[in-house]
Amino acid sequence: MGAQYSSLNELKSNQYLSQFVSEEIISVNDPFWNQFLSFRLQSPFTTAHSKLIDESCSIFLQQFEANNPKTNNYGTLIEVFIRLATAVRDECDEYDINIIYLKIKIK
Repeated sequence: MGAQYSSLNELKSNQYLSQFVSEEIISVNDPFWNQFLSFRLQSPFTTAHSKLIDESCSIFLQQFEANNPKTNNYGTLIEVFIRLATAVRDECDEYDINIIYLKIKIK
């Protein structure tokens, strides 16, 4: 996932955000999600910065409201998130099992 924060200008021209709110249906297995979820925007520090973000996103929100009932991309995003959260939980469970095993083995 991305480590650098994006600027407001990059937000306005972000192809993945544009694709997410478009009329295109995005499959749960599409590699798109990895790129979409790697987009990072620095949190606003001032009210003015927050307002700029809101203004930059308003056109995306309008497109999203119009297209999501047909594409269900938001529902697919939730499915992707659940899949990723489950993978993280499973890794944590595996880590806990390995720690318990090591503790038993050391004793």
